[in-house]
Amino acid sequence: MEKESARGGWVTLAEKPRCRVRYLTDGDVFGSTAFVEQIFAANRDHFGKRRKSGARRMRGGPWGELRVLRDLQGES
Repeated sequence: MEKESARGGWVTLAEKPRCRVRYLTDGDVFGSTAFVEQIFAANRDHFGKRRKSGARRMRGGPWGELRVLRDLQGES
């Protein structure tokens, strides 16, 4: 992704998840807002009482409507 960006090109939304595997592994649930909210509601008892919604925006680029269940902070 960095090489393509340095050449002035861009990576499509369909190609980005392959570059950011962490969202697929550590994000727990990956999909549309509606899908992530559905999983959150079905597993509500696994989350704190203060958490109102499940879907979290993904960082590091324009991901459109794709969301994850966990709000990942930094690189791990």
